[in-house]
Amino acid sequence: MNAIVKTCRKHGELTTDKCRMRIRQRVKGDVIHYECQQCARDSKKIWVKNNPEKILEQYKNRYIIRDASQEILKCSTCKENKCLRYFYKSQHNFKSPRCKICMRISISSYYFKNKEKYKEINRAYNEKFRDQVRIRNHKSKLKNVYNMTLEQYSEILIAQNNVCGICKKPETMKHKKFDYLKLLSVDHCHKTRKVRGLLCDKCNKALGIFEDSVEILESAIKYLKKYMC
Repeated sequence: MNAIVKTCRKHGELTTDKCRMRIRQRVKGDVIHYECQQCARDSKKIWVKNNPEKILEQYKNRYIIRDASQEILKCSTCKENKCLRYFYKSQHNFKSPRCKICMRISISSYYFKNKEKYKEINRAYNEKFRDQVRIRNHKSKLKNVYNMTLEQYSEILIAQNNVCGICKKPETMKHKKFDYLKLLSVDHCHKTRKVRGLLCDKCNKALGIFEDSVEILESAIKYLKKYMC
């Protein structure tokens, strides 16, 4: 079956799956206008921006029930009356019409139904913005795990001449999924969480295997010297 072609006043000819119909009343009868989804979104944004009072009034009349002690919001999905803290913030400083529980269920359900679609989108995004994603993830890990900034990491890296703090060699280990070298790992004390320096992947794992024990490392040195070939 052939798709019906309509004409957007801004973007030209469109098939029915890419446009929606809007009917506007005029004195001389009904006049039909067609607009694509992008035009509809743009016109809605302009209307919301120019009519904040109407938006606020619609929001209050539809969702908020005034109480003597607190404001209560009725969830549009489960139809239960709940305090405002059980709703996420939405645009224009409002609350979402759905409570947090219903929102999480909806998002999780949609994700599992479209898991392959999300995987493909994430794969394409990571491939297109690989360098930006790598820097962002590295920056986030430094902040969340070691409480340090990217600038502090760079200062230590420059002080070590871009090499490992133990073997004095650059990193040679490549990422498992992507074909690029790993960054030097942040070495820290597991008791005090204090950052000690930057190590390559092998040296960092070796310290972990030896449990950061000076006694075990000294014993290993004596053993190697004793049986040196």
